Amino acid sequence: MGVQVPLRAYKNMNPLLDEKIILTLSHVLPEFFIDHFDITLKREAFGSSLNEGICFEFATKISFEGDFSGIFFLSMDGATKLKILPHISKKYHTDTYQKGMANSILMEIINQIAAIFIQEFSYAKFKLSLKAPENLSHKVFLINFDQYRQYHIIFNIFKETQLIGRLYFIILLEK
Repeated sequence: MGVQVPLRAYKNMNPLLDEKIILTLSHVLPEFFIDHFDITLKREAFGSSLNEGICFEFATKISFEGDFSGIFFLSMDGATKLKILPHISKKYHTDTYQKGMANSILMEIINQIAAIFIQEFSYAKFKLSLKAPENLSHKVFLINFDQYRQYHIIFNIFKETQLIGRLYFIILLEK
């Protein structure tokens, strides 16, 4: 009969704003990756989610606050991270094999994506600010459904015609 969603999960939801956020990010991420790294992201799926936690081999988060608040997560498995980093490191002219360099590069990417998101919403007169990104690789981030609504956007990552892996962009919006 399907999953029953408790009403408390959607008590203060603004569906138009949530949809605008998802659609904006669905366009910002692929544009960013093609413009900066010549990597194609094709959206595979998106929608709301009731996952109780987030844990990936690579995950980074960045919080934002203001007229509405939330958290973005950029996540992928370890194999995808290893395949995508050589393409990304070319832009930054760095060696991703140095300790901590890979995570720093990927945290900078989510920072840049979030800054583009903030700029897009500033055109609509929303006032938002960013906090510093955090590395959550191999850590569990538990989600409080009394505080957040959760959405996932899943992208397939391609370099030319070769599938590299999947990128999971998770959005938590405060109620």
